[in-house]
Amino acid sequence: MVSFSYWIAFAWGLAITLSFVGWGVAAARVTGVADEDREWALCASWGMAVVIALGGVLALFDLANRTALVGIGIVGCGLAAVWFRPRKWEWGGALILGLTLLVWYAPAVASRAVEPYDDYLAYFTFARRFLDTGTLLEPFSQRRLLSYGGQSLLHALTIGVGSEKGMNMLDSGIGMIILGGLVFRSLRSFTKPLWAVLGTVAMLLVPISRNNTMSQVTGLVLWIALFRTIRIRSTVLAGLLLAALCSLRSTYILAVVLVTTALLIATIYRDRLRGLTGWWRMVAVACSAIFPWCLLLYRSSGTLVYPLFKGYQAAGMGSSFHTVWTDQARAVLRLLSDPSVLFLLVPLLLVTLLVRGSHVPFGAAALILSSAIPWAAPITDTPTLFRYVQPLAWGSLLVAAYSLTRAKRMAVILACVMAPLWAFYAARTVSEGISAMRSLPAEIADGTPTFPAERMAEYRRLESVLPAGASVYTLLPLPSLLDYRTHHIFNADWIGIASLPPGMPFFHGPSALKKYLLSQGIEYIAFNNFDHPAVETGYWRTFWKERVIGGKNDFAPLVPYVLDTMSNVEQLAATEGTIYQTGDLAVIHLD
Repeated sequence: MVSFSYWIAFAWGLAITLSFVGWGVAAARVTGVADEDREWALCASWGMAVVIALGGVLALFDLANRTALVGIGIVGCGLAAVWFRPRKWEWGGALILGLTLLVWYAPAVASRAVEPYDDYLAYFTFARRFLDTGTLLEPFSQRRLLSYGGQSLLHALTIGVGSEKGMNMLDSGIGMIILGGLVFRSLRSFTKPLWAVLGTVAMLLVPISRNNTMSQVTGLVLWIALFRTIRIRSTVLAGLLLAALCSLRSTYILAVVLVTTALLIATIYRDRLRGLTGWWRMVAVACSAIFPWCLLLYRSSGTLVYPLFKGYQAAGMGSSFHTVWTDQARAVLRLLSDPSVLFLLVPLLLVTLLVRGSHVPFGAAALILSSAIPWAAPITDTPTLFRYVQPLAWGSLLVAAYSLTRAKRMAVILACVMAPLWAFYAARTVSEGISAMRSLPAEIADGTPTFPAERMAEYRRLESVLPAGASVYTLLPLPSLLDYRTHHIFNADWIGIASLPPGMPFFHGPSALKKYLLSQGIEYIAFNNFDHPAVETGYWRTFWKERVIGGKNDFAPLVPYVLDTMSNVEQLAATEGTIYQTGDLAVIHLD
């Protein structure tokens, strides 16, 4: 099922989108959602939540492998063929669907736009581990600690037929198709087709901030779908959406708690969910759906809920690194004064405080989250913080559109305030879209593997010297090229942040590192040349030394730990001897 063909990946991505619709309409039928509320984009959002819930159960029992995920995709398509009957298509919906397919989906099918330090070390690897082993156990990984794994499961589903070249297809392609459908139908419910089309296009022209294949549009889609689902009072499907959001990223957990609390208050005073019974049903479904993911994270990283319980995170490590409250306050002010953030938060603040409607709990949750994220991660740079803030803040602003149209004066004021920066965004998005369309023929013709053939051959030769079932601690820049079915691979990810108890020993020399790894049953270390790696990722000494130069302090506290580990591994290579060394790759056998 591994293929580097553009058209095979293109067809499978559309099949996944249809599969989401199929699982969603099946869930809608089971839960009694009325036919008129089963629009395709909303069904696709429900289907995504159903797949994540099902995947959590399978992953807990090591069953979410390639065969199972491809089967989920095929069964979903069958459900769509049998049960989904779209309402009469109108020209506006068809136009938005065609636009998102052409401008966003097609260029994302085989896009090579990745962030090596994130995607190569973590997100590519997580998807590969799902496909090979059916689960996601990464006890040394900080990125695994930060997420239950829902996005990685969707990634594995997306590239189950194809290759890692399709990693961007989920968020940048499939997500944008569903987002366009959700927004158009929301606008169409209270305005004419032409205005709905123009409003949807205006929304799509606001760029989604990305730096890797992390959850951006998937979170945005589920957030909007949650609002729509609560409005039709389908508590079971709302619970599945809450769980799916929690599974994507740890920062979404706080937003889910906030909006759930606000819904409790609204239910008590305004019967938002048909009484407290409806609210409790929603919460019970959400807890049941996320519980398998909690158990899986505990198996992998020693925590049921991060960061409430730190799990395998090293003492003192994290996003704050012993900063004081003044640093945290400055981080909040720094983020909230950024023009891109103001573009979202000022209108969101006004519409939340001054316009009454069902959007208020969502706006309030997004506003609180926008301050909580920089407070919790004060040394993180502003662009990264913005990427964590944008999905739910932008989603909350979009769900407020209906209420805003009733306050016409407020709508005009906000439009005038947002217009200048929106025009800049629109020009940039159009320019990027034209560039993507020009590069599409070359992308279609590119049938080469994700990574160069010689690099893939090097990793196969490295694995050939390892006995079947060997346990290996890896500091390799392309860990997704390893075979997780034949060896027990422990990827280092960001060195020093997470490790199996009692924790990695630092500043005690190579013998302490050797003793620790052997105590965990790890007999081999695979690593690259730290000074001259063929692929520059987190195992490049120069990268870490530069973290403390020129104010690049985002990872500066980690530098001593990383450099100490690199030095210890090199000393072990000299004392223990290497059983393999070719190019920049080597393997140590700890005797």
